[in-house]
Amino acid sequence: MDPQHVSKSFLEWFDTQQNCDVYFSWTDLANPESKKHIGAHKMILATASYVFHENFYGPLATKEDNPIYESPIADFSAFKMFLSFIYGRKITFESIQVASNFYIAANYYECKHAIKFVLNYLLDNLCRENSIEFYKFGVRFNFKELQDAVWKTISADKKILEREKFLSAAPEFVVKLYEKRKTLSVKTEKEFLVALERYIAQNLTKDPKIAEKIRAAIQKIDFLKLTKEEVRNTTLLSKDEKAKIFAKLKLNGKYGSQFEENPFDDITPHDAIKFEFDEWMAYQDANCEEDDLFEGAFQDYDEDGFLLDYNEQEYICDF
Repeated sequence: MDPQHVSKSFLEWFDTQQNCDVYFSWTDLANPESKKHIGAHKMILATASYVFHENFYGPLATKEDNPIYESPIADFSAFKMFLSFIYGRKITFESIQVASNFYIAANYYECKHAIKFVLNYLLDNLCRENSIEFYKFGVRFNFKELQDAVWKTISADKKILEREKFLSAAPEFVVKLYEKRKTLSVKTEKEFLVALERYIAQNLTKDPKIAEKIRAAIQKIDFLKLTKEEVRNTTLLSKDEKAKIFAKLKLNGKYGSQFEENPFDDITPHDAIKFEFDEWMAYQDANCEEDDLFEGAFQDYDEDGFLLDYNEQEYICDF
């Protein structure tokens, strides 16, 4: 007898629910008093899964005819798809959520063939548009191979921070993305800045603490590479943080020069330049020349941290 014919016959039995000797039931969440049922064949399922085999033929298997098992998988359609896969049906996933539910069933019943199918399907259909969703799947189910493949796709995507999926990504993913920013194809610091501003604005209503959750990502931005207008106008920094950045720029003597240290580090009395935030804002509003931007807004200190008053030729303790 042709094996393909046998397989096709079993699939027809499953589709038409003929000769079933085991059943699975679900509680309908919309109507808790109502239950859904689907039948299958012990022998077919047992050949695909050790868990099924033990349930049906192991020492603790029930002896009753046509037993009914409460399904451990909440998604009825995903479990039905999982069973039809065992019977030989070719399937596709309409969404990453369907793939997730299918995998949950496959993993619960330790069906290695189905687990491998999910992984290969995702690897074959990975693209820039779905990379963030697929990465989330890989992390959730600890698919290292999928995570590595996704990261290669993300790293090569110049528009990764512009994609809508980025705005709905988990804070943990955003932080990881910025921690690995050197591997990305994003070129400018402004792109990293704008992306986080958009992310916070998108998620702030449903999560008022979203800025705190991605704080580590904010700290990965090199604000010292931004223009003074970009630093001034960003919503990612407090006044004090902006002040520290401008102070460090003043220490270097020229706006736009680079520093190795973290712009959020505390400024020591030895290095500090004292100023009022509103004062340098006023200078900017007056459209001062770049070299004159901080004149008057800052005062000089000696190496011991004392304010030097040039008019009086004396030291004034300010710390």
